[in-house]
Amino acid sequence: MAESPSFDYLQGGYTNWNVDGISGSFDGYQVSGSKSLNKDFFIAGDYQSVSKGSLDAQLGTIGLGYKHNLTNTTAFFGQLDWANANADGGA
Repeated sequence: MAESPSFDYLQGGYTNWNVDGISGSFDGYQVSGSKSLNKDFFIAGDYQSVSKGSLDAQLGTIGLGYKHNLTNTTAFFGQLDWANANADGGA
């Protein structure tokens, strides 16, 4: 039998950004997660760090979400995030 969608997770992995106006791509890592606060609300966050040569960039988000189970295997959810981006390096 299928389980209800879970909003409790932690994951990490490789990320790749393609930026307009810059040849090649930025490579790096990503860590994200989510935690249920109660049956209706959850918090979520994400951090990405990438580089290409002497250029570095980071992106972090944190947010609050609402979830509502439609069936035993389907949920409706929405999420509002605050984001912070930084870039440095170059010449």
